[in-house]
Amino acid sequence: MNRTVSLVAFLLVAASGPMVLGGCSGVKAGKQEFAEACSTHMGGQKSKCSCFVDSVEKELPPEVFASVAQGAYDNRKMNGMVPESVMSQPYVSDALANATQACFA
Repeated sequence: MNRTVSLVAFLLVAASGPMVLGGCSGVKAGKQEFAEACSTHMGGQKSKCSCFVDSVEKELPPEVFASVAQGAYDNRKMNGMVPESVMSQPYVSDALANATQACFA
């Protein structure tokens, strides 16, 4: 699997965290935690992950971005299938795909 698809899949799963888990970590995640989760998953590509997070933030309303950031942080060490609840939100998947294309392509 190429890294672009892997990143999108990871972040789509991560975005479902607050919806599915209700934010179990106890840590309120934001841009920095989202970038750290991305960097961990993408082998330490901090500048690309920073670009990615900034791009996603620009495309999503603040409350949706907060959910995506929290989900990425809560699931930063996990892989899994993309749940239907995330795929049914095209604005989230579009924002993640656009940011992946802009920063990792």
